[in-house]
Amino acid sequence: MGGAIGNFNYNFNLNLNLGGPSFIQSSPSSCVGALDLLNRFFGQDMMQQGGYAPFQRGTPQCGCLPTPSVNQSGAPAGQGLTQNDDGSVTTAGGYRIDATGSSSEWKIYGPDGEQLTRVWGDPHVDEADGTKWDFTKSSDFVLPDGTRIFAKTNYDPEKKNGQSVTTGLEITNGADRATIDGVNTGKPTTTMNHDAYEWRAAHLATDPNRDTFYLGGSGKDNVQWLRQRDGQIDGVVGDGRGHKVSAGNHQIYDQNIDKDAQFGIDPSLRPPLGSRAWGNMVRGQLNDTQAQLWGQLLGPAGAWPALQTAYGIHADHINGEFQSDLRDMLFGGWAGCFGNFNSPFNALSGLIDLLRSDGDWRRQLRSSQAQTYIC
Repeated sequence: MGGAIGNFNYNFNLNLNLGGPSFIQSSPSSCVGALDLLNRFFGQDMMQQGGYAPFQRGTPQCGCLPTPSVNQSGAPAGQGLTQNDDGSVTTAGGYRIDATGSSSEWKIYGPDGEQLTRVWGDPHVDEADGTKWDFTKSSDFVLPDGTRIFAKTNYDPEKKNGQSVTTGLEITNGADRATIDGVNTGKPTTTMNHDAYEWRAAHLATDPNRDTFYLGGSGKDNVQWLRQRDGQIDGVVGDGRGHKVSAGNHQIYDQNIDKDAQFGIDPSLRPPLGSRAWGNMVRGQLNDTQAQLWGQLLGPAGAWPALQTAYGIHADHINGEFQSDLRDMLFGGWAGCFGNFNSPFNALSGLIDLLRSDGDWRRQLRSSQAQTYIC
């Protein structure tokens, strides 16, 4: 089981694409300091202070980074989504999303095949462990393998009653995007595209503050959804169908949030380290981090045009396979272990939270937990 909100395990993984942008925007001087610390930590002086050798090709680094290989040093990529005969979609990490065609219903199944969450009606969320809650607006649901599900609702502010139903799903993993239309019609249809990185970038850049729910827990007996609102994590969604809150001239149903609840993600819910599913997850997190950052810095109108020229994260995906020269698959620096990305903020987002955390961060980096999550 992962740790509580605020520890290194949680922050590095989740805040890679959550914690960075708003802090970067509000504290640029701290970001410069973080970059300097990053450079010095992976430089000769600090390596010697820590008793570790500086970067050398083919040798473990920091006492925990694995030897570079095709499966680890370049963030491997592969097929992200598979459309099944019944129209459901299976992700690279083994999750299955199924729109049943009944009562605007869709379900999420874990890698073990067990149902974790059912969404139905206007919309109600039933977790397999018995927790029940509602949401109203179109929202994102992110799975532990990096899959992002955009649940579109027909929420209409003019109705003033907060009621809506799921009308469609956009599911992305790796370079693959599945669109499930007609969730509320009784006859949902699924189509596949291969523009997921571009779609996700536009999706996040044009609305970086959308309500987003992150799946955690340990399986069907312990399901957790962590909410992010306005770019900030605010807690685990608690039991209760929610309560009406005023939003301008209308009302919406809001969740009961437990700000003190511990949140974790069991390793069984994540892709194996170094697998193609893991590579898709890392690339997706970095893609989302950059898009969300640009969206908050430039606003919806300016973010997407800037992103189109700022990076080419999907450039090495050809037919869903990872394409790269071996020269690009070595640990040439922090961002090097995730592939070729040209923005320092890609690595910075998770690092900032680590540097701000309590305790000795050098010790945390060397811990066995850090070995699992750094690369």
